[in-house]
Amino acid sequence: VYQNVSHNVRLYFITAGLIGFTLEGMHSLLFNLYLSRLDYGPEFIGLINGTGMWAFALFSLPAGRLNHRWGSRRTMLVGVATIVLGYALFLLPTLEAGVFRHGWFLVTVVLISIGAATFFVNTAPFLMESTSLKERDHVFSIYAAIGALSGFTGSLVGGFLPGLLSSLLRSSTDHPAPYRYSLLISSLLMASAIFSIRATTSNSRRQETSEEQRNVRP
Repeated sequence: VYQNVSHNVRLYFITAGLIGFTLEGMHSLLFNLYLSRLDYGPEFIGLINGTGMWAFALFSLPAGRLNHRWGSRRTMLVGVATIVLGYALFLLPTLEAGVFRHGWFLVTVVLISIGAATFFVNTAPFLMESTSLKERDHVFSIYAAIGALSGFTGSLVGGFLPGLLSSLLRSSTDHPAPYRYSLLISSLLMASAIFSIRATTSNSRRQETSEEQRNVRP
């Protein structure tokens, strides 16, 4: 059991690092810059971000219910796959500016946010299932540190990548292409998190110790 738990936690740390580096680091930096290079103003960028937050908040409760049906591991897997699919749909088409592209972006951002809610809501249950009481404080502390450090690193890399790609593409950083390809690279890195989640096991350590039982007694 200890080997399974240790294995699951290590793989989750890899997953948290990948998600922090890409979604919370590179994507959070480059997303709005990409939209601005498509000549969208603050009104539409604000609408896009607000719609994403609204969808995340709205789907957080159903995402918790999915844990009871599929389990936290499978639900996290679905969440990451949905985020990657959403970004692929958001970035791959080269659509003409207009109402259809507006609607396409809004729908795909909702899909991304649903995936993010599905993943993040179920991370704590997965860690709870994969750790004992003695390990829990330490594991959650490391998880928080990994998220912050990987997010910082992703933002740093995201700041340099468009300039590097613009020289390779022989285009200006005022053009959307370097930002589109930077986001695609980030999305491919995020897709590797699917494999780290799949490598985890369904075994958990939901075993009540005498100390836990004493804590719940009046």
